[in-house]
This record gives sequence, C-alpha cells and structure tokens, in this order.
Amino acid sequence: MKSFLVSLLAVAVAASPLAPRDAQGTCDQPDGAPTQVNNSTVCPCWSWYKIQNGDDCGPVADKHGITKQQLESWNPWLNIDGYECVGMWPRSNVCVGITPPDNLPPPPCNKNAPYPQGKGTVCNCKQWYKIQNGDDCAPVAAKFSISKDQLLKWNPWLTVDGYECAGMWPQSNVCVAI
Repeated sequence: MKSFLVSLLAVAVAASPLAPRDAQGTCDQPDGAPTQVNNSTVCPCWSWYKIQNGDDCGPVADKHGITKQQLESWNPWLNIDGYECVGMWPRSNVCVGITPPDNLPPPPCNKNAPYPQGKGTVCNCKQWYKIQNGDDCAPVAAKFSISKDQLLKWNPWLTVDGYECAGMWPQSNVCVAI
C-alpha cells in the first residue's frame, strides 16, 4: 500500500505546475533551459539532463561531475515522502549544473559585488544590475544613463568572440556605474 501511495504522490508531483521559481517566487531559467521544469528546481540552472529509463540519482550525478546531494538539493522533487530518488521519471529534466559559463567569483577589488559576474569586470564598481531575459546592451546602458561602450568596457566578458553583448546571460550581474 505504501508503494502505491508513493507512486501516486510521484505522479502528482510530476503533474505539478511547471514554472521555474526561486525562493522569492521569481526567476526565469536561462536561455537553453528545457521548456518544462518542475517549479521546485533551483533557479537559475545552467546545465540540464533529460532522465532516461533506468536512471538513478547516483549514476546521473557521477556522469555530470556533481554529488548526489547536489543533484537532490537542486531538484528537491526527486525525493518524495522520505524516499530518495523516486521522482526520476523518464523524460523529466533535472538540473545538473548551477555555475554560469565562464564565470569566476568577484575580483578582490569588488569585495561586496553580487554573484555571479563575469571575468574582468572593472574594479570599484558602485552600482550593479542583474541581467534579465531579453536584455541587450544598449537598452541596459540607456536605463543607467551610460553609453553602450562604457557598459562593454566595464564588463568585457559581455563581448564573446568579437560579438558585442553575446555574453548577456540572465541572472549575471553587470557593472553600470563606477
């Protein structure tokens, strides 16, 4: 009977509303995220894996270079009613990476800077802006009465392989005043 209840609960969790949220109830997963993500999945998540038949938490975590505890904490819906990893439903998407690409901790000169931010951000930044889905350099610069050139100079990681603003990753922080 208990296994039936666990199965029933697992189906209910899998059928729950799919709207990625953070602790405040607001978060948009970065571009490239699957369209259907359980609403208790960590946000933002930068790397995903689609569960296959026969998958289990330990081997999936090992395959992606993370611990089973990280996998379960980023995807709390995997554990149901005290049973570990019973939510591994095929074709569900699990978060397997929370570090943005090419991201480093804030440089020592920006000790109280928000995380994450890109490599090479100008020192002694006085104001930060968290990038949102759909943001582009020119409108963000205009919002803070600076030029696009200033934004790119203060945040050189926004330019990727010669393409300006290609590094505008949602949830990363850019310096908008020095």
